[in-house]
Amino acid sequence: MYQRKPRGWRKHIDFILLDIACFVIAFILAVITRLGKESLSVRQDYLTLSFLYLVVISLLHIVNNTFSGVLRRGYFKELTGTVVHIFLVEMLVIAYLFLTKQSSDYSRIILMLVAVYYTVFAYIVRVLWKRMLHKKGHLFSRAAVYIVTTRDLAEETVERLLRKEKAEYEIPKNATPIWMLALLPVVLVAVYSAKDRDLEKELERRKRRLSLRYPEFVSKIQLLLGAGVSVRNVFIRLSEDVSLGEELQGELEIVVRDLKNGMPLRDALDRFGKRTANPLYIKFCALMQQNMKKGTEDILVQLSGEVSEAFSLRKMQARQLGEEVGTKLLIPMILMLAVVMAALMIPAFLSFQL
Repeated sequence: MYQRKPRGWRKHIDFILLDIACFVIAFILAVITRLGKESLSVRQDYLTLSFLYLVVISLLHIVNNTFSGVLRRGYFKELTGTVVHIFLVEMLVIAYLFLTKQSSDYSRIILMLVAVYYTVFAYIVRVLWKRMLHKKGHLFSRAAVYIVTTRDLAEETVERLLRKEKAEYEIPKNATPIWMLALLPVVLVAVYSAKDRDLEKELERRKRRLSLRYPEFVSKIQLLLGAGVSVRNVFIRLSEDVSLGEELQGELEIVVRDLKNGMPLRDALDRFGKRTANPLYIKFCALMQQNMKKGTEDILVQLSGEVSEAFSLRKMQARQLGEEVGTKLLIPMILMLAVVMAALMIPAFLSFQL
C-alpha cells in the first residue's frame, strides 16, 4: 500500500500553473487580435477582466479538482475535460458581468477568442506536459499491484501488464499478499450482507403492495359478510378474485387450501397474518378471531371502522409515494433548470458589445 502526497488539487499544482499561463497568453492574444497592441496599455478595464478570469479559473481548479486523474486520461477525454472546464469559466464570467451590469463594457468577440485560444493552448500544453512526465516516470512513485491468477496464466498475465505502455504501477517480486487472504472473509460477509439487503428491500416492497390492497380487501369482506356469506365462503370467493392482486390472491389460496385440509379457521387466519408479516393483516386476523364467537353483527360494526381507517391510511401512503416520485424527478428538473439557465445566459452574452 502507498499514500499519495500531497492530495487533492495540490497534487497537480504544476498543471494548474501551466493552465493559468495558457490563459494569460490566450487573453493577451485575444485583446491584441480584436483591439490591437496599443489597447494593452490603454484599456485598464480589460486588466480587471483578466483578474476576474484568474479568480474564476483558480476557484474551479480548487473546488472542482479539474486535474483529478489527469495522468491516466486519453486524448479525447483530455479534450473533453478541457472544453468543459473552459465552458464553465466562460459561463461564470458572463454571469458575473451580466449581474453586475458590466456586460456592455466588454466585447463578446474577445470573450469568444479567449475561449478558443485558451482551449487550444491548454489542451496542447496538457498533452505535452503529460508526455514529458510519462517519459520521466521515475519522478513519481508507482503503485504496487498484486495479481491473483492461476499458476498456468501467471507468467502470461505479468508479461501482458508489463507490456502496457505508460503503466502507473509496478509488480513487486517475491511478494506474498497474505493480507489478501485475510480480506476474503470480509468480502464474503459483504456479499452476504448485500444479498440480505436486497431481500429486505423486496420484502418491504411486498409489504407496501399488500398495504395498498388492504382497504379493498377489508371492504369486500364487509360486503360479503353483510350479505350473509359465511367467513369460510368469504375467503373461498376472495381467493378467486383477480382484482386483489397476485400476491394477496396467492395468500388467500393458501388459506382456502388449509381449510380444505381440515385446519380450523382460527389457525388458518393466524398463519395468514404471520405469512403476510404486515401489521394491517395481523390486526385484521386478530379482529376476526376475537369476533368469530360473537356473531357477524358485532364484526360488521368493527369492520366498518376498519374500512374507514384503511382508506385513510391508503391516502397517506399515496401521498408518500407521490413524494418519492417527486424525488426521482429531480434529474429531469435539473435538466430543465439547465435549459432555463441557457435561455438566460444567451441574452446576457448577446448584451456584450462587439
